[in-house]
Amino acid sequence: MGEVFRARDTHLERDVAIKLLPDALFADADARRRFRREALALSRLQHPHIAVVHDFAEQEGVPFLVMELIEGESLAQRLGRGPPDEAEVRRLGAEIASALAAAHEQGVIHRDLKPGNVMLTARGQAKVVDFGLARRLPVEGEGTATTMTATDSVSGTLPYMAPEQLLGGAVDGRTDLFALGAVLYECATGRRPFAGATPMALANAIMNHAPIPPRALRPGLSPALETLILRCLEKRPADRFAGAADLLSALVARDPPIAAESEPASVDPPSQGHRLQRPAATVLIAVASVAVVVAGAIWLPRWLHRGDGDGAIHALAVLPLANLSGDPEQEFFADGMTDELIVSLSQIGALRVIPRSSSFTYKGTNKAAQQIGRELKVDALVSGSIQRSGNRVRIRAQLVDASADRSLWADSFEGDLNDVLRLQSHVARAIVERIHPRIEPAERARLTTVRQVDPMAHEAYLRGRHYWNQYDTDGWKKSLDQFQRALEIAPEYAEAYAGMADAYLMLSSIMEPAEALPRARAALAHALALDSTLAAAHAVLGYVQAVYDHDWKQAEASLQRALALNRNQVTAYQNYGYLLHALGRFDEALVQLDHARELDPLSTYVATMSLWPLNQGRRYEEAIARALALVAADTSAPLPRFILGQALCYSGRHAEGIVELEYVARRENVQVLQGWLGWAYGVGGRSADAQRVLEELGVRSRREFVNPFALGLVHLGLGHNDEAIRQLEQAIDAQIEEVVFINVDPAMDPLRAHPRFQQLLRRLGFNE
Repeated sequence: MGEVFRARDTHLERDVAIKLLPDALFADADARRRFRREALALSRLQHPHIAVVHDFAEQEGVPFLVMELIEGESLAQRLGRGPPDEAEVRRLGAEIASALAAAHEQGVIHRDLKPGNVMLTARGQAKVVDFGLARRLPVEGEGTATTMTATDSVSGTLPYMAPEQLLGGAVDGRTDLFALGAVLYECATGRRPFAGATPMALANAIMNHAPIPPRALRPGLSPALETLILRCLEKRPADRFAGAADLLSALVARDPPIAAESEPASVDPPSQGHRLQRPAATVLIAVASVAVVVAGAIWLPRWLHRGDGDGAIHALAVLPLANLSGDPEQEFFADGMTDELIVSLSQIGALRVIPRSSSFTYKGTNKAAQQIGRELKVDALVSGSIQRSGNRVRIRAQLVDASADRSLWADSFEGDLNDVLRLQSHVARAIVERIHPRIEPAERARLTTVRQVDPMAHEAYLRGRHYWNQYDTDGWKKSLDQFQRALEIAPEYAEAYAGMADAYLMLSSIMEPAEALPRARAALAHALALDSTLAAAHAVLGYVQAVYDHDWKQAEASLQRALALNRNQVTAYQNYGYLLHALGRFDEALVQLDHARELDPLSTYVATMSLWPLNQGRRYEEAIARALALVAADTSAPLPRFILGQALCYSGRHAEGIVELEYVARRENVQVLQGWLGWAYGVGGRSADAQRVLEELGVRSRREFVNPFALGLVHLGLGHNDEAIRQLEQAIDAQIEEVVFINVDPAMDPLRAHPRFQQLLRRLGFNE
């Protein structure tokens, strides 16, 4: 929303905070006047627990807010040191609730309440800040609602957004109470109420899953506090408190005696703190993204019978290990060890192992093993917990028959932190000793090797993977720092080099490709020189060789090598599918992408991208039918609607396609999506709208790099073929990845006979 600076008010001799607002919010006079009216509304919020807005002004065309400077730290920083005691949780909750009550009385809904937007003064008092996403509801004598942002799109911070906010529906004060419930849950337990490794998985958890009761995670909490927190987190606004004042009254009320009724929560690994009638009644699994992690040791002896089919375990999901360390900061360690166990087991070609991206979808849920087994189509689940205390690590693991919801085996393993990889290897071997997939000699050789890594380097690596899996720019930057830290400690740590390559590739969207890509290549070369058996590194190398080097033969060899090393490598199947798709080998591409879907059944991204070869293979009706099924399953997911919009436009149904592409462009502020919308406007006969998109991209180009491929699409839609080709030439020079599909993209049909376009295809390694 802007940048904040410390400043000196020379008139009143006081330090203040200056917030400079983005230029895009003030594109015209009406927008400036609207924001000024809304800033005046915010300035009326005079309350001891709301940061004061002193002034709204403009200098040399730059609008800014003058705000109270709060000396202290954010609640997010405070929680970084661990959860406070219950008395402090109640006090902070009461102060925030009183601030919300005052704002709601003025008709102002915050819409972005989170620990980062609550400041704690030097005395520890809470101050709610940053009403930049606020919505002002009409109060008596006023008209319609107004939004404090330039648009009325879905806004907020995902982990704290209420279901109605996610759906873009009507919001009121109870929307803020849901966010406050999420904040109180985090204060009370040290963890957020809903989890997901991708935004889609997290949104699904918020919409459909109940949080783990706080007392299961922190048994000393009072039942009264747990009840009011869970009431705030109800899915339906009508089931929450009627208003912030009612919540405030509940927070300051005295609790009934609880000594006799409060039982300590079970720490049975599968339950993550719930008491269970059966050990496997609530096994947890987790969510999405491609985790490139370490190898452990496995080996296998005998069959394990389930009583159906052939009785063997052919498919397995590893659920996230519960963090029982009592420190939420150790969540990265538990998740990292889960990842490594997944990678260890996935090296057995005859065993289908669900990747992180689907298994972590269930993190924080209490679904029964049978339901999880059906959804993932697996025979068995591995669940457990990890407890780290000083220099000791204890892992509990359990193998569960998914069809019968019964425990097949459970054991506990304890060892020294300095030898944690050997401990993880013992867990993997113990699991596999109870199943009997076929194992090749090369697999056995890889799986029985336990590498030695400095424990500090290993911890930095796990932190790096934890940040990388947050799947945002800030997380990728932090992950890069941690991978570099790991290599400073252990210069021959192959997995850390592979992690660096992943981070640089993800950051190439904000860095100059000429800077990011050479670093990614160098990191991959180091990783594979140190360990040529890293399947994930070969998969990423194949992607780089195809998308950026246009060396199709070598890329195919790298991807085949990745799959030879690990038949469960989802990234390799995906990247191989993209390569075959770019080469026009659509049926082969679909085979590879279907393998990825089978391994990663809950990933909407994988399911949607498997439709792309249908689109560009001109099987439009099939693509439309399958895309509509994905949209029906999740109407808010942008990617299926993008593929649907493309297919509709390709098939000549431009008006319908434009509706879908407009939705996606509104939801995702991505240049290439704007480009596709501009193209659709052009081919759909809406030239003025296409020209407007060009102008918007031109405005962006004055403050940031604009993707020439996006510009080329709009010019193509307008029939400016020479200019479209010029922009595509620049896209190749800039190493923009989308250009590798122009050989097969139906949108490029008007250019195919052009000599310069044929030259472009030769530059990309086609037509040779």
